Amino acid sequence: MYKQLSESVKLPDAYFSKIELGTIATISSGCTNLLHDWPQEQLQPCMIIEKVIENTLILQGPKFVRITERERRKFLFRSGDIIFKNRTNPREFGKSTLFNLNEEVLHTRYLRIRPMEGIDGEMLNQALNLLRYRQQFKEFSTHTSKLSFISIEDLKRLPVPGIRL
Repeated sequence: MYKQLSESVKLPDAYFSKIELGTIATISSGCTNLLHDWPQEQLQPCMIIEKVIENTLILQGPKFVRITERERRKFLFRSGDIIFKNRTNPREFGKSTLFNLNEEVLHTRYLRIRPMEGIDGEMLNQALNLLRYRQQFKEFSTHTSKLSFISIEDLKRLPVPGIRL
Protein backbone atom coordinates (compact mmCIF):
# COMPACT_ATOMS: atom_id res chain seq x y z
CA MET A 1 0.00 0.00 0.00
CA TYR A 2 2.76 2.48 0.97
CA LYS A 3 4.76 1.68 -2.16
CA GLN A 4 1.72 2.22 -4.37
CA LEU A 5 0.86 5.50 -2.68
CA SER A 6 4.42 6.83 -2.88
CA GLU A 7 4.65 5.92 -6.55
CA SER A 8 1.40 7.68 -7.39
CA VAL A 9 2.18 10.92 -5.51
CA LYS A 10 5.06 13.00 -6.85
CA LEU A 11 6.72 14.89 -3.98
CA PRO A 12 8.81 18.03 -4.59
CA ASP A 13 12.56 17.56 -4.44
CA ALA A 14 12.89 18.93 -0.91
CA TYR A 15 14.23 17.75 2.40
CA PHE A 16 14.08 19.04 5.92
CA SER A 17 17.28 20.00 7.65
CA LYS A 18 18.30 21.87 10.76
CA ILE A 19 20.01 25.23 10.58
CA GLU A 20 21.23 27.57 13.30
CA LEU A 21 18.72 30.23 14.29
CA GLY A 22 21.36 32.95 13.93
CA THR A 23 21.66 32.25 10.20
CA ILE A 24 18.00 33.10 9.50
CA ALA A 25 17.23 35.77 12.12
CA THR A 26 18.79 38.58 14.09
CA ILE A 27 18.46 38.38 17.85
CA SER A 28 18.75 41.41 20.10
CA SER A 29 18.11 42.63 23.61
CA GLY A 30 16.04 45.75 24.20
CA CYS A 31 16.55 49.43 24.85
CA THR A 32 18.14 50.00 28.27
CA ASN A 33 17.42 53.73 28.50
CA LEU A 34 15.71 54.75 31.74
CA LEU A 35 11.91 54.82 31.49
CA HIS A 36 9.92 57.52 33.32
CA ASP A 37 6.28 57.53 34.37
CA TRP A 38 5.77 61.27 33.81
CA PRO A 39 6.55 63.49 30.82
CA GLN A 40 9.57 65.75 31.08
CA GLU A 41 11.40 67.97 28.65
CA GLN A 42 13.27 66.00 25.94
CA LEU A 43 11.48 62.72 26.78
CA GLN A 44 9.56 60.84 24.09
CA PRO A 45 6.34 58.90 24.85
CA CYS A 46 6.35 55.19 24.09
CA MET A 47 4.41 52.04 24.75
CA ILE A 48 6.21 49.00 26.14
CA ILE A 49 5.33 45.34 26.67
CA GLU A 50 4.57 44.85 30.35
CA LYS A 51 4.13 41.09 30.06
CA VAL A 52 3.24 38.30 27.71
CA ILE A 53 0.48 35.89 28.71
CA GLU A 54 0.19 32.98 26.27
CA ASN A 55 -0.01 34.78 22.91
CA THR A 56 -1.41 38.01 24.31
CA LEU A 57 0.79 41.07 24.69
CA ILE A 58 -0.09 43.27 27.67
CA LEU A 59 1.09 46.80 26.90
CA GLN A 60 1.98 49.48 29.41
CA GLY A 61 2.22 53.17 28.83
CA PRO A 62 2.69 55.67 27.83
CA LYS A 63 6.13 55.64 29.37
CA PHE A 64 8.62 58.40 28.65
CA VAL A 65 12.21 57.91 27.54
CA ARG A 66 15.15 59.97 26.34
CA ILE A 67 15.82 58.41 22.95
CA THR A 68 17.20 59.51 19.61
CA GLU A 69 15.31 58.96 16.37
CA ARG A 70 17.97 56.41 15.35
CA GLU A 71 17.52 54.47 18.61
CA ARG A 72 13.75 54.66 18.23
CA ARG A 73 13.91 53.05 14.77
CA LYS A 74 16.31 50.42 16.10
CA PHE A 75 14.17 49.43 19.09
CA LEU A 76 10.63 49.59 17.68
CA PHE A 77 8.99 46.23 17.09
CA ARG A 78 7.91 45.41 13.55
CA SER A 79 5.11 43.10 12.52
CA GLY A 80 6.58 39.59 12.22
CA ASP A 81 9.12 40.04 15.03
CA ILE A 82 9.17 37.32 17.67
CA ILE A 83 9.24 38.08 21.39
CA PHE A 84 11.25 35.41 23.21
CA LYS A 85 11.31 34.85 26.98
CA ASN A 86 14.96 34.11 27.67
CA ARG A 87 15.26 34.90 31.39
CA THR A 88 12.31 33.79 33.47
CA ASN A 89 10.95 31.03 35.66
CA PRO A 90 11.31 27.50 34.25
CA ARG A 91 7.59 27.28 33.47
CA GLU A 92 7.67 30.36 31.18
CA PHE A 93 11.19 29.86 29.80
CA GLY A 94 11.51 29.70 26.02
CA LYS A 95 7.98 30.85 25.21
CA SER A 96 7.77 32.94 22.09
CA THR A 97 5.02 35.16 20.75
CA LEU A 98 4.61 36.78 17.36
CA PHE A 99 4.37 40.58 17.39
CA ASN A 100 1.52 41.62 15.11
CA LEU A 101 0.19 44.87 16.58
CA ASN A 102 -0.29 48.07 14.61
CA GLU A 103 0.97 50.18 17.51
CA GLU A 104 4.45 51.57 17.99
CA VAL A 105 5.92 49.52 20.83
CA LEU A 106 9.45 49.99 22.13
CA HIS A 107 11.53 46.85 22.68
CA THR A 108 12.72 46.95 26.32
CA ARG A 109 12.37 43.45 27.76
CA TYR A 110 12.76 39.89 26.59
CA LEU A 111 14.65 39.13 23.40
CA ARG A 112 13.53 40.17 19.94
CA ILE A 113 14.03 37.70 17.12
CA ARG A 114 13.69 39.38 13.74
CA PRO A 115 13.45 36.90 10.85
CA MET A 116 15.57 37.81 7.83
CA GLU A 117 13.97 38.76 4.52
CA GLY A 118 12.14 35.78 3.03
CA ILE A 119 11.73 33.95 6.37
CA ASP A 120 8.15 33.65 7.64
CA GLY A 121 7.99 34.95 11.22
CA GLU A 122 4.84 33.00 12.02
CA MET A 123 6.39 29.69 10.95
CA LEU A 124 9.60 30.46 12.84
CA ASN A 125 7.56 31.28 15.95
CA GLN A 126 5.73 27.96 15.67
CA ALA A 127 9.05 26.13 15.25
CA LEU A 128 10.46 27.81 18.38
CA ASN A 129 7.40 26.88 20.42
CA LEU A 130 7.62 23.29 19.16
CA LEU A 131 11.28 23.14 20.22
CA ARG A 132 10.28 24.50 23.64
CA TYR A 133 7.64 21.81 24.12
CA ARG A 134 10.21 19.19 23.13
CA GLN A 135 12.59 20.72 25.72
CA GLN A 136 15.25 21.38 23.09
CA PHE A 137 16.45 24.55 24.88
CA LYS A 138 17.80 22.66 27.89
CA GLU A 139 21.23 21.88 26.46
CA PHE A 140 21.72 25.53 25.45
CA SER A 141 20.55 27.14 28.69
CA THR A 142 21.36 27.55 32.37
CA HIS A 143 18.83 26.55 35.03
CA THR A 144 18.37 27.11 38.74
CA SER A 145 15.33 26.24 40.82
CA LYS A 146 13.76 29.67 40.19
CA LEU A 147 15.32 30.94 36.96
CA SER A 148 16.14 29.67 33.51
CA PHE A 149 18.36 31.65 31.15
CA ILE A 150 19.73 31.43 27.60
CA SER A 151 22.19 33.94 26.16
CA ILE A 152 21.84 35.53 22.74
CA GLU A 153 24.97 33.71 21.54
CA ASP A 154 23.61 30.33 22.66
CA LEU A 155 20.22 31.07 21.11
CA LYS A 156 21.92 31.88 17.79
CA ARG A 157 23.43 28.36 17.81
CA LEU A 158 20.02 26.71 18.42
CA PRO A 159 19.19 24.31 15.57
CA VAL A 160 15.76 25.06 14.10
CA PRO A 161 13.91 23.23 11.33
CA GLY A 162 14.61 24.59 7.87
CA ILE A 163 13.64 23.50 4.41
CA ARG A 164 15.86 23.41 1.37
CA LEU A 165 14.53 22.96 -2.14
